Amino acid sequence: MLENILNYLLQIDPIWIHLFLVFSTFTENVFPPWPGDTFIVFAGFLMYHDILSPVATYISTTIGNFLGAYLMYFLGQKILQFAHSIHKKIHIKFLSNLLESMIADDQMKKTEQWFDKWGFLFVVFSRFSAGIRYFVSIVAGITKMNLFLFSLGFLIGILIWNSLLLFGGYLLGENWKQILEWLRVYNIIITLLILLGITIFILYRRQKSKH
Repeated sequence: MLENILNYLLQIDPIWIHLFLVFSTFTENVFPPWPGDTFIVFAGFLMYHDILSPVATYISTTIGNFLGAYLMYFLGQKILQFAHSIHKKIHIKFLSNLLESMIADDQMKKTEQWFDKWGFLFVVFSRFSAGIRYFVSIVAGITKMNLFLFSLGFLIGILIWNSLLLFGGYLLGENWKQILEWLRVYNIIITLLILLGITIFILYRRQKSKH
């Protein structure tokens, strides 16, 4: 299916490609399984063939990302309310305790304090992890992070990350798919590091609670 979409994009007017890039970057912010990075790399390949202009491509990918991020930001409080309602209906103790540890009032206060201190950097660097970027807008909305700081951090993050993908696809030209393999390995490594960090944090919390 992905190959069919890519082949189709090669045959249509660039304006439709830019509209697709807006849709794609929007979708990856609200539906993480969507292969948004793949289409950005492919856009770099189209830039290599002078089918897309760099400026227009930056604009379309930036607009789509912001539309998706703002949607999740403003839905943050609604998602928190939904999590509270779901928590009351969960009868599996492990899942109930896990969700409660994330949405309890004291935990939310700690998250808000942490975001006040580190939120800007977290928003910037969240773009470098497909596993985190989806949640950052939601958490920013839940903690009511300053919208200007959120927007600035988000803009910096997407400009850096998209530049790497776009110019990677541009520089490799016909070999642009090689970047997808590098991304696959990169995402595996980042995911493992995140899981390791979470495990260490949980063990630390448990050890601390015993003393």
